[in-house]
Amino acid sequence: MKIVVLLTMLFLIIITKKEEKEFNYNWFQNDFNFEAGHIEIKRFNTRYVRFVHARSFKYNRTTVAHNVSVNLRINVGNDLEDRTYHVCNYVVNGQKLPPLLPTGDFMLELTFSFKNAELYVMNAYGKISRNITRK
Repeated sequence: MKIVVLLTMLFLIIITKKEEKEFNYNWFQNDFNFEAGHIEIKRFNTRYVRFVHARSFKYNRTTVAHNVSVNLRINVGNDLEDRTYHVCNYVVNGQKLPPLLPTGDFMLELTFSFKNAELYVMNAYGKISRNITRK
């Protein structure tokens, strides 16, 4: 009986290994409409960050874009030195969000940290809606 169980488990492991595929990130969804809201700075650690500014604005008639500026007091590796960093005109691509998200208003809390220290926390808001059609 033990041999049959071991052979069955071995067979299942071999079958699942053959069927495993790498996840395809080149997909998009059209199940729902995503409307980006505003972003806000919830808090920041003045020991590591001089200032953080966030601004949301209408990029065009239908699209909301975001600008974020961060001035660090610390040297974070070779690339991030003591200076100001900007993200300009960032637009969220709603087609790259995962499918089957529920309809409603959402808040995403983004925590940026270095080693064990929290640098700043941002809240981003958005809305997911669906077109309901009758046949």
